[in-house]
Amino acid sequence: MRKRLILLWLVLLGAGVSLGGQAPSPERTVLRVTTRLVEVNVIVRDKKGAPVANLTRDDFILLEDGKPQTISIFSQESNALLPPAQPLPPDTFTNRLEQRGGVPTSVTIILLDGLNTPWSDHVQAKDEIVKFLQQLQPQDRVALYALGQRLRILHDFTNDAERLLAALRRWRSGPSAELAASEPAEPDTGLEEIDEWLRESSLEMARFYTRERVRKTLEALQIIALHVTGLPGRKNLIWVSGSFPLALGPETLQTASRRGLDWESYAAQAEETTRALNDANVAIYPVDARGLIPLPFVGARGSILRPGMSPQNPAMTRIHWTHDTMNLLADRTGGRAFYNTNDIQGAIRRAIDDSRLTYVLGYYPTHGKWDGKFRKIAVKVKQPGLQLRHRRGYYALAEEAAGKSQRIQLLAEAAWSPLEATGLGLVVRVERLGEGPGRRVKFSIAIDPREVRFESAEGEGIGFLDVVYVQQGAEGNILTDIGQTFRLRQVTPHGPGQPSILVERELELLPQTEQVRIIARDAGTAALGSVNIPVSQLLK
Repeated sequence: MRKRLILLWLVLLGAGVSLGGQAPSPERTVLRVTTRLVEVNVIVRDKKGAPVANLTRDDFILLEDGKPQTISIFSQESNALLPPAQPLPPDTFTNRLEQRGGVPTSVTIILLDGLNTPWSDHVQAKDEIVKFLQQLQPQDRVALYALGQRLRILHDFTNDAERLLAALRRWRSGPSAELAASEPAEPDTGLEEIDEWLRESSLEMARFYTRERVRKTLEALQIIALHVTGLPGRKNLIWVSGSFPLALGPETLQTASRRGLDWESYAAQAEETTRALNDANVAIYPVDARGLIPLPFVGARGSILRPGMSPQNPAMTRIHWTHDTMNLLADRTGGRAFYNTNDIQGAIRRAIDDSRLTYVLGYYPTHGKWDGKFRKIAVKVKQPGLQLRHRRGYYALAEEAAGKSQRIQLLAEAAWSPLEATGLGLVVRVERLGEGPGRRVKFSIAIDPREVRFESAEGEGIGFLDVVYVQQGAEGNILTDIGQTFRLRQVTPHGPGQPSILVERELELLPQTEQVRIIARDAGTAALGSVNIPVSQLLK
């Protein structure tokens, strides 16, 4: 059962919140509404597998559904560090990564999946990650997360191998109860009617736990995407798991039905997650924690039977479908899938090496139809003999429809997430009100208006901003929350400089509150940002 989250929306429809900034012309407003930028991260290797540097925009040919596209944005990115930022003023907090020192332009996240991995495979995968971390290189920037009942931060981005190893050793986990319950039991009472009833009950229970694993897994991937959205460059997500509980595409479900196998399709939910990962420029590298898998049967001529050819062996069919799913997830995001190998640490190293040097190509699609259909992307280079890897396409979902359907879900996930979302930059100034033991504070949130979408209405720019204040206990549990939707009015500045959107609120902190999480979402773009503020730093 999902934990309860109450979001109280107080819509302010008066004069609204004003801000400076040049009022957009009608032409500019129309352009922003109807035009969408698609970014494609491209890895280019030579015949020896070495990265190819110093290519230019003119060296690339970009196609969508076979039609040439104009490359409007082009950059070459490496794993260099951003310059150190100026320290923040006292009592000021931010999720803007460029204001934190030592932020890399490419990062790698290792997600150790205990939710979907048998215990023996999980222990083996953990040992392989230890071996990899022991050989971490100075230029590597790695974050270590774990997925169990919920997503946990073992350690965020660093090149300090000792800290990562210490965090991994401190983490204690056990066998996944959800995974065990996802496999239906085969009854044997000796009475066929009772066995059939027990079999159906067990199957329904297994489906329930499988759906729960899928939900938790996809939520974790979306939370990670929201966290790294504000980071520049390519982000690699190495997902080390013993099973990938997703069947993508109706053909998989139809084949399972014909063969009498139980396999649900979660394509719609997975595509929403894939879109979030692509928007954050995250490439998935699924790594099968099971390593080498023995193939227990062959065909009459010694060839391995493919899925759908052997209804007597559904377990083997599921393995093939799992690998197909891994390939599809990697293909849709520009990563690579690794399976049937015991060299997990080698797979992680190859994934990290992919981010050494990449090219980012941005274009505005010319189709003009945001109808939810899949659009194929192809990238070529004029120089012969080079190997390219990039995501193979995207679903042209209508931006407005996607924002409405995900609004409450995204805010709820951000409220429970252990990670800050960085899609919308926030700078929060905290002021303690009154003297003595009182716990009343004032929060002032500043947002760059260039990160908010304003639509033309009644001759002025209008936008809407959701803001949620969440008080959390020592275990991250939500004690109370309150939300507001602000109507923003864009006005012309009267002086130099670019002013900020300023949202203020006073709160009385509960005695057991350990952390305040502030979440903001731009309704026009669905961009999300959040800041975690420890109470110990508020009342010091």
